[in-house]
Amino acid sequence: MSCLRRRIKMMLGLKKSSNGAKSIFAGNATIQGKIVITNSLISKQIKNEITNEKVHVIHAWGNFFSSSISALTAVIALIIAFLQYIDKEKAVNEKEMALAQKEKSFQEKMRADSAKMEVKKILLDQTERIKNERDSLLLILASLNKENNRYVIKSNFKIRGIYITKLFVHKNDKVSLEATGVIELGKFTGASGPNGIESGVLGLPISNSYRIVSEFNFGVLMYRIGNNDSWIAVGSKNEFIAKESGYLIFQINDSEQGDNQGELKVSVKISPSV
Repeated sequence: MSCLRRRIKMMLGLKKSSNGAKSIFAGNATIQGKIVITNSLISKQIKNEITNEKVHVIHAWGNFFSSSISALTAVIALIIAFLQYIDKEKAVNEKEMALAQKEKSFQEKMRADSAKMEVKKILLDQTERIKNERDSLLLILASLNKENNRYVIKSNFKIRGIYITKLFVHKNDKVSLEATGVIELGKFTGASGPNGIESGVLGLPISNSYRIVSEFNFGVLMYRIGNNDSWIAVGSKNEFIAKESGYLIFQINDSEQGDNQGELKVSVKISPSV
């Protein structure tokens, strides 16, 4: 026991007192004070270590959460980029489908137009064939007119420019002509009926260079029999006795007929000479 006390005294650094009871009391007080101080230091050290551990744990969790948030942000960014890629690919596919639909519609339209053109061509061919057959019949009737005086030829034509009919007129035949309709002769010259016009739009004069026959009205309907006869103005109505034999030819008094629109309808009646 005394050995233990000595060790405690040596550890606490206590010295002997002249008074034994006081020395013991003082030693005990010193021991208790040092124990309290030691306990306080140990508590502070433990608290500091706990605080440091808490800080370390908080830092570790903070780093973890920061890393998790960064990873989550990266995942969200990747998802957004993927969704944007899907939207762009969808838009591209829709554009391609729209272009394909337009191309299909265009091809269908082209096929329909081609079919229409083919039908139109067939109709034109049939019309021309019927017209040729009719003209042939008219020629036969014209020849019959000279053999006997019983037949009268009547025919209708649509005139826009020069038109060589297949109606053969014999000398001294009586020819009656009637014309109706309107032809657009140009932007600055205006429209004309069978009688033609003297001036253009807003009363502007029309140069003789635009007329085939300068002394006739511009756009007037004209005729001649055969190629050797000069042009004669018809107007809306005319009747004459043929001075020579030949095919009946019509013309519009316009030297530039490429921009003409519309047509004149001409009725022809040929009565054989007596």
